[in-house]
Parts: sequence; C-alpha cells; structure tokens
Amino acid sequence: DFSKTRAPMEVLEAILRAHPNAAKVHCLKNTFTPLHYACLVSSDSSLLGDADNMARLILKHCPSSSKSTTAGGLTALDVHIVSFSRELAEEAEKSSRSNSMMFTVLLKS
Repeated sequence: DFSKTRAPMEVLEAILRAHPNAAKVHCLKNTFTPLHYACLVSSDSSLLGDADNMARLILKHCPSSSKSTTAGGLTALDVHIVSFSRELAEEAEKSSRSNSMMFTVLLKS
C-alpha cells in the first residue's frame, strides 16, 4: 500500500538542502507543515517512524519553520501538545482511569 510507505531520511535531507523553504509549505487539508506532521503523536506511528529525527532535520535546514502556524494559529509545538494529550486521554479511557475535570474541559475545547 503506497500510502503506508515512508521516504528515507536521506531523501528528506536532500529536499531540505536544495529547498529549505519546503519546510514551510502548508498542506491544503489542515494547513500543517512538515514539522507539524512530524510533531503529531499517534498510536499509529508507522507513517512517521523516526519523527524526532525528522523534526531535527527540518529545524536544522529551516529553523524558522518552528514559527509557522496553521490556519487555526497552532505551531508544531501546539500540535504536539494537543495530540499527546489526546493520546493520554484515550489511554486513560481504555484503562478506566479517571481524568481530572480540567484535563477533560481543555481537551474538549
């Protein structure tokens, strides 16, 4: 399945070396940049595999990409925090642990 394949890091680095501003290109669907995608936390991490090295590579070649925001104003760090929090909430639901009221309120906003 082509949608489940990853490009080797060498390919990403070659693209970023030749066109550093490619790291600031926003996708049309949710206005994420490559750094936003690298910062997503998901239980299905098979698509991004080596996301931490991907983020380091992007920031090495285009440090200003950390300031790029989505149409909703989210930076890559914001995306990481929100997606990590959602993963924790899903884990808590599966294990019957209760979340604090504030955690629940913030996640639903």
